[in-house]
Amino acid sequence: MIPPNERGSRFLMPLIVTPKHGFFDESGTHDQSDMVAVGGIIGSYEALARAELEWGRVLKRKGIEYFHFTDFMARESPYDWPKNEKGQGERDDFIERLATITLRDSYYRYSLWYFQG
Repeated sequence: MIPPNERGSRFLMPLIVTPKHGFFDESGTHDQSDMVAVGGIIGSYEALARAELEWGRVLKRKGIEYFHFTDFMARESPYDWPKNEKGQGERDDFIERLATITLRDSYYRYSLWYFQG
């Protein structure tokens, strides 16, 4: 086990030695929310550039400009596929493709949330 007084320096060393890039998003800071959530992926420039291009192709195939998870879960436009077996299959395939991109092309994935106030 790494002693508590050494954890910060040991954990940060790989990030300092190798430059990284990231995509980050937050939720809960706009709505006077009691909770704030932050998530993201960190990786090399090349890996994240590949991920961004593939992400864009997945969206373009569906005629979608951006991905917003809240709207996706609420089935709001442009994520309002038919509520039948075929529509659900397309929806499952779409979100699985996006999830696969983030898992494959990043070194670190993280999420955190906290209560504010």
